[in-house]
Amino acid sequence: MKNFSLGRPLSLALLLSVLACPALAAPEFSRYYGKDAVQEGQGGEMKVVEGIEFWSNGAPPRRFEVIGYLSDRRHATGLIGAMRLKGLEKAIAKAARENGGDAVILVGAEREVVGFASSANANANSTGPNSASAWGSSATVPVAKQNTRYAVIRFLPDLPAETEEDSPAEGAAEPAEAASD
Repeated sequence: MKNFSLGRPLSLALLLSVLACPALAAPEFSRYYGKDAVQEGQGGEMKVVEGIEFWSNGAPPRRFEVIGYLSDRRHATGLIGAMRLKGLEKAIAKAARENGGDAVILVGAEREVVGFASSANANANSTGPNSASAWGSSATVPVAKQNTRYAVIRFLPDLPAETEEDSPAEGAAEPAEAASD
């Protein structure tokens, strides 16, 4: 009979679960209902990720409709946090596209410290009746989460511009018919 150890399969399962964690962090979409859903921005900073426009410090200088909001909360510290944050914009772009969005506008982003992780080490040696030495070290780092919120928008066609012929100037009289003699 073979001696079977759970150490190797358990280590492999733990490694695979850690590597899969970034894929599990998915933004949550909530639909927006309101009279102010149709808006027009004045411009701002923009970049494109996976075919979706990402706007910050302003909004697109054209007509759009706010169709909902994406909220995302993920670890922001350590190796796992760095891997999760690296995939944030791609996850937001995918979720925006799946919900009918053409672009997103950054509404808010904040880091929240949710705890601290500490480790300590100490060593002591004693040689002979009167000789002793000791040393120690410790480290404490904050554990943070990143909370991010984006408005998901859909672009609307521009309204036709009114011409002077389409609408009379304010206070202008109707054209008089030609008088005949």
